[in-house]
Amino acid sequence: MGVTLDLARFVSETPYRELPPEVAHRAKQYVLDGIGVALGAVGHPAVGSLMAYAEEMGGNPQATVIGRGTRLNATFAALLNGYMAHVLDYDDSYMPPETILHGTSPILPVVLALGEWKRLSGREAIAAFALGFELAARVSRGLGRAVQEGGWHVTATMGTLGAATAASRLLGLDARRTAYALGIAGTSASGIGEVHGSMCKAFHPGKAAMHGVMAGLLAEKGLDSSEQVLEASRGVGWAFARKRDLDALSEGLGAHWEMLQGGFKPYSCGVVAHPAIDGVIELRNEHGLKAGDVESIHARTNPYTMFAMGKMKPRTGLEGKFSTVHCAAVALIDGEARVAQYTDARVDDPEVAGLRDRVTIQTDEAVRKDEAWIRITLRDGRVLERHVEHCTGSRDNPMSQEALEAKFRSLAEPVLGPRGADRVVGLVRGLDELADVGELARATVPL
Repeated sequence: MGVTLDLARFVSETPYRELPPEVAHRAKQYVLDGIGVALGAVGHPAVGSLMAYAEEMGGNPQATVIGRGTRLNATFAALLNGYMAHVLDYDDSYMPPETILHGTSPILPVVLALGEWKRLSGREAIAAFALGFELAARVSRGLGRAVQEGGWHVTATMGTLGAATAASRLLGLDARRTAYALGIAGTSASGIGEVHGSMCKAFHPGKAAMHGVMAGLLAEKGLDSSEQVLEASRGVGWAFARKRDLDALSEGLGAHWEMLQGGFKPYSCGVVAHPAIDGVIELRNEHGLKAGDVESIHARTNPYTMFAMGKMKPRTGLEGKFSTVHCAAVALIDGEARVAQYTDARVDDPEVAGLRDRVTIQTDEAVRKDEAWIRITLRDGRVLERHVEHCTGSRDNPMSQEALEAKFRSLAEPVLGPRGADRVVGLVRGLDELADVGELARATVPL
């Protein structure tokens, strides 16, 4: 058989009733957070560029673009919604030692687009989301660090497989056609780390979602592909990681759920800077610090922090999201690291730039990705230190449901108003009882 068909059978044959309650609940949390982050990005300039392209190309009005009211064909709606769900770098993170995946931004847009177009139920949406996330997470972890070290973006590449998985489930494909969809997705998957800090990073989950929709629909219509795209000698494992022994990907299916290991972001930037941000904010608030008090800020972090977020002289807000030194500077000056801290104006601010130059980063393999040691030296000679064992929102220091809903409202209310935000929260809470996912998709648009 092989691991591709093993996973495809699990996707096609697992009924909703066999999902553990905690899996269904976590899927709802991911859905709410993803919609909120997308709503927060409605006015981003790059979204206008993609919308202009999609409208110029035209097509059947099948699915709603979050926050905008425009209806596009399912592939373009998935592209736009995937882009918005990631461009703020405020979406969830699955972060075991081997990898980092943002699972919602490539998968939720598929669920909303096909769910609305095909008038599918909330239970099918939950199952498709959970299974798509699970497959993407398992493959990401299985291929490990080699994907990122090879220059690939995990969310772009493995996210495409998760998106195709969700599409296959929503379209009711059998195991063989699901395997074909994975094959179509595998040969469509791409996305390189060089574009991080530009408008193209968020294009990755957008196109992953778009290609996932295409893969499912093409497999449904009879386009075949490899049935062993994951494990074959020239398949995904070899192409992205030079790794072909992937049998472990199907171990414990249905008993162990990787999607439960993901976390949510309290800060609108790369997740590996979050431990440093936590530590700086804690010391700032505890001691009433201002930029003028600080001689230097020193952070000891996991090496991946600088691999992913090593921009020392950011020039734009998007580059600031991938600059650990910028994150530390705005954390001390503003006590925040949310959307407002990653604008072009904030990156250019002289006070921020001045403090950025006084931030140093030391990397240490012994430090976990969700951990940091912070030392702030003050101009009066005092030295303040803080150890962040697990950053806020991580698996071992999770955000509460109340905190997640507060984050959602902070992003949604400027677009939908309080009543509109309340409506979306209510629909997601009751997603397992919703007859038509289109009701949720359309609720993301201002009345």
